[in-house]
Amino acid sequence: MQTGRSMIGDSEESERAVYRILGPLQIASASGGPLVPPGRQRKLLSALLLEPGRIISTDQLVDVIWESSPPETARTQVQICISRLRKLLKKASGDARIVTQSPGYFLQLDSSKIDSQIYARLVADADTAARKEEPEEALRLVRKALALWRGPALKGITSGALRAKATRLDEDWLSTVEKCFSLELALGRHHQSIGELRELVEQYPLRERFRAQLILALHWSGRRAEALETYRSGRELLVAELGLEPGPELRSLEKTVLTEESTPKAAGGVPGRPATFPGSSATLTEHRASRGPLASEPAERAADTRRPRQLPSDIKDFVGRDKALSQAHDELLDARTPGAANVVAFTGLPGIGKSTTAVRLAHTLVADHFPDGQLFCDMRGNRGSPVSPYDALRRILRTLGEKRLAVPAGLDERSALYRNLVAHRRILLVLDDVASEEQVIPLLPGSGTCAVLLTSRNRLTGPPGVRRIELTEFSKGESLELLSRVAGRERVAGDKDAATALAERAAHLPLTVRGIAAWLAARPHYPLACIANRLGDGRPWPNGPVRETLRTRAELAIVYDRLEPESRRALRMLGLTPESNIPAWVMNALTDLPGPRHLDILDALLDAHLLDMEGMDVGGAPRYRLPAIVRLFARDRLAAQETAQECRAATERMLGGWISLVDEANRRIHGGGHSGPGRGTYHWNAPPRYAQQALADPLTWVEVERRNLCSALAQASEHGLDELRRELGTGIEALGLFPGLVGTGRRARHHSCNGAPGIKKRRTA
Repeated sequence: MQTGRSMIGDSEESERAVYRILGPLQIASASGGPLVPPGRQRKLLSALLLEPGRIISTDQLVDVIWESSPPETARTQVQICISRLRKLLKKASGDARIVTQSPGYFLQLDSSKIDSQIYARLVADADTAARKEEPEEALRLVRKALALWRGPALKGITSGALRAKATRLDEDWLSTVEKCFSLELALGRHHQSIGELRELVEQYPLRERFRAQLILALHWSGRRAEALETYRSGRELLVAELGLEPGPELRSLEKTVLTEESTPKAAGGVPGRPATFPGSSATLTEHRASRGPLASEPAERAADTRRPRQLPSDIKDFVGRDKALSQAHDELLDARTPGAANVVAFTGLPGIGKSTTAVRLAHTLVADHFPDGQLFCDMRGNRGSPVSPYDALRRILRTLGEKRLAVPAGLDERSALYRNLVAHRRILLVLDDVASEEQVIPLLPGSGTCAVLLTSRNRLTGPPGVRRIELTEFSKGESLELLSRVAGRERVAGDKDAATALAERAAHLPLTVRGIAAWLAARPHYPLACIANRLGDGRPWPNGPVRETLRTRAELAIVYDRLEPESRRALRMLGLTPESNIPAWVMNALTDLPGPRHLDILDALLDAHLLDMEGMDVGGAPRYRLPAIVRLFARDRLAAQETAQECRAATERMLGGWISLVDEANRRIHGGGHSGPGRGTYHWNAPPRYAQQALADPLTWVEVERRNLCSALAQASEHGLDELRRELGTGIEALGLFPGLVGTGRRARHHSCNGAPGIKKRRTA
């Protein structure tokens, strides 16, 4: 590498550079400059010189010095090194200061004193000259920039964090050298360039641009045989080393050498005529347009040429979600806050259709609202190892046109570069299967022209300004419509009862309904009634739908396993509830936890989308809904992990709560004259405060809880809890003496005397 740099030439700019990192670290002055001690001080000074004026945290400096296992005194040692560096800088030029500012330090210094900053300015000036069709001036500036290099950047520094940044500088040097010889060849200096290009091809044999430039220089010098040999040796090397054929540029050059005369099509440097690039009659500006931006142009200019289209395909038989799609559409296009990106999150159970709905919405927005690109990233929040924002940004930046070595090493730097690249561009970012807010926040754009669409099983609260839209199970009509579109409309219409039974067996979960429909579509002669009867008899799912059901349950298991032990047990116990509409006190009865702890557990289940908020009851307490698929999962875990005795005790507490509330309702309705049946001392009573609030209007409470009361009575009969069944039945029968409650009394009497015919017994262990 040293040879390639030294042959470029000398420059007076190198004499002005006091702080030099384009080669071994060096501080220059009239007296020769102070020697920077090797080790920690060299590493710290290198880190500060790489990013002058930018605060570098103490933690980052610790990582620079100790790549792993820093000592407990690491921060103190950094402070000592900084103190010594300050004394050293004072001896050098006197105008460099290391300033302490939370959370670390920054170097205060005129950028014209650092060779890397001078180099960047010269390259930028060269680009400007090239755009103005001034190739001679562009070449002069590029040569001055390259003369600043004395070897590999920060040669001798062993820190991994610094080497990554130094490698980026080295890569930029190679791109600038390529640019230099493009200018040389455009100006007709092919004879003079051959020697240097041969050295570069020897040093970088897999770098195709240098080989292409050498082929052109040989071809234009009338040395066609050598040009072809250079191509063929390069091809053999690429195939042997990488298993790859040469790229389009080299293949095109081979054809040019074989078919064209050995003279440039236009000589550069002719007064009054713009210089041309090798191999075409295009001017410098035209050539830049055909090649893409120069390596040193701003990254956002390169990104403007990239319009990613990463959305997965939409599905033709999409059903429902009209309200959710309309709401999300309006939220994503809300222009009331132009400086902030709109963020919408679809949340819900596994298998509820979050990803499918997000993709459908994204496709409807593309043409008119986000023409500059659509980025899609699977964050794998609930599958194996979630994708970190650090890795997600690396993928996104490379999609937007950043070269691998140009992607910053730090998360903050990557996030800042990403925001810069998408600023003023209309881009939609879709993040699928997000686990937490920490995955999202670094990926939020800083411009109101962009929007972010998320899917998550969790109720995300952290991303600022996020609008959450919860997806629930299909309605009966939506399930039948999906079955009709996939399995056949006439087929479903011909046996709607069987189709309805199948949808109910699938718990109206879109993923499972689709699995049934696809299984039926592959068997057009299979009657719906046969599969409905098969499932109704409790037999296992057929092979097609079972895959979707197992997939959903496996995903539920991941969510379940992440819960705290108390919350896992509470979910299992909810499998004992006979109805999906559950008052909050029932959780208290099932878990038998002291105080308001059961409310914390309910919140945890809500956040995990294992439970839904159904509203408020007549006493102002929350009510919850247990989704059908979660109920099935909870009952499976209940049977596997709880004993019959534990299930019986929890059921007795729950039934005792209903009995206490029914007795209190009767006392209030009878004006204190009612005397309920004798109660055993083991009965669990509903919380007094809840009873007082809920039964302020006992008639309304009874009407609201009519279904739960009758199901509780049936449950007592199922489990052979005869004493509890008689007490609850007598209380419900007493309630039925009043107008409007006769139906409840009749049903209660039926259950009390005859058990619960038609209700299948459930295992409790």
